[in-house]
Amino acid sequence: MRAMGSATGLRRPSRRRLSGKDAGRRWIAGPRRWPLRVRLTAAFTAAMTLLMIGVAVATVTRFGDALDEAVDASVNSQLQVLQAAGDPRTADLGALPSNAHQVIAPDGSLTPGSIPPDGSLLTTTELAQARRGPWRAERGSVPGLSGPARLAAVPLSSGGGVAVVAVSLTSHNASLADLRTELATTFPLILSVAAAGAYLLTAAALRPVERMRAHAAAVTSDGRLDPLPVPPGNDEIARLGHTLNGMLTRLHDALHRERQFIADASHELRTPLSLLTTELELVTARPRSAGELSEALHSALEETHRLTRLAEDLLLLARIDSTRGRADGGRLPALALREPILLQPLLHSLAARFTPTATTTPVTVQCPADLAVYADPDDLDRALSNLLHNALRHGRPPVTITALAGRPSVQEFTTSAAEPLRSESAAADPGNRSAAIIEVTDCGPGFDPAFLSHAFERFTRADTARTGGSDAGAGLGLAITASLLSGNDGSITAGNRPTGGAAFTLTLPGAHLPSHPAHPDSAVTRSQIPPA
Repeated sequence: MRAMGSATGLRRPSRRRLSGKDAGRRWIAGPRRWPLRVRLTAAFTAAMTLLMIGVAVATVTRFGDALDEAVDASVNSQLQVLQAAGDPRTADLGALPSNAHQVIAPDGSLTPGSIPPDGSLLTTTELAQARRGPWRAERGSVPGLSGPARLAAVPLSSGGGVAVVAVSLTSHNASLADLRTELATTFPLILSVAAAGAYLLTAAALRPVERMRAHAAAVTSDGRLDPLPVPPGNDEIARLGHTLNGMLTRLHDALHRERQFIADASHELRTPLSLLTTELELVTARPRSAGELSEALHSALEETHRLTRLAEDLLLLARIDSTRGRADGGRLPALALREPILLQPLLHSLAARFTPTATTTPVTVQCPADLAVYADPDDLDRALSNLLHNALRHGRPPVTITALAGRPSVQEFTTSAAEPLRSESAAADPGNRSAAIIEVTDCGPGFDPAFLSHAFERFTRADTARTGGSDAGAGLGLAITASLLSGNDGSITAGNRPTGGAAFTLTLPGAHLPSHPAHPDSAVTRSQIPPA
């Protein structure tokens, strides 16, 4: 059998014994698995135990010291009486059955009236010490007294005699024993009541947390937002509940926006894809002439360009959203660490970009030569390009780009603001830099007032009076512009001018730089733009 077991490799399972270090780690990690209320109660009970032990030791020690002082005071008073009388028979020591007292003559004999009268309370060595000065000691037994006793002796002022007093410590020790018994009986009861109260109090304090946990466990992504139950008051748990409710609201809104974004993107993609599919199916349904094929290809190319623009806009929005998820929120560094960019060259370059086929529509640029902003040049270029494209496509000439420092020059707008996202970089530099205002205005029909409250939402378009009917885009340009400005600690508002036309007002952190060579005709530049 042994050979068979060896040949087949069968072995009896063995239990691995835990080393001292592993056992210690398991013992330490054990309480970490306890519920929080149990851990808090255990910690409170341990602290109370140490405190009560300290109080008990201090109480017994202080009480014993007080009893010792009382015994010493009694002994000293009796010694003084014996010293003054010199004869135990004339000394008035009172009726003290727990006392023994003697006066020892210089030759070692006891003076009449000494108690006990049949033997000295001191040995020869102790008597010699007492004759030289005060002497004290404790003994387990003394003739004539019950239990342990405390002895004290002092030399008499005349004759070389010694006065001795012995006091029983029975009542002293009994009082200490009674106190210890009472403390040993009372303190565990008090500790038990305190531990139970701590457990109930902890459970009551954590009950709102448990309710919030159970409620949060029932929250689903497809249901309506039901806020967590927050207890009344303004304590830490209530503030935690309000914070979690705010977080749930933001998550719910983000999820709703994501679903709406996907639905809107699917809807926007479906139309050009359906048209493209229809065009290609019609072309392949039967033989076509060269003119028909060319017309169909041009139509398909137009839908393909539309799909390309929509895909680029969606990718840009996805990139902006992903940068906001980073720790820095996708923003630029603090203002003190940024390099300002001059606005005048950027605005002139932007106006010239729309000039190649200029005919009748002027674009006017007005910007001080020393005005600069703290922003990413690419983001600002893209944002202004969207606004200028919107004004040229859907508005009427003239189109004006005005940059200035301070407050907007037009205060009578009926506006709708894209809420800026506040960043720590902007908060770290509050109010000590001027704002740069950039206004893009046109003289078209303006916005429908009902549309202004949704102007910067994704996939929203104005009515056909503003968009030009079939020339409407996907409704992402203003949303992209607002997102780009928010990432640069800026903001944007849209409104209608009293004299007619739409107006966009951009606000960015600005600064004045030393004057540079002015752009030709820097006060006003008119670039010819194709008619809307």
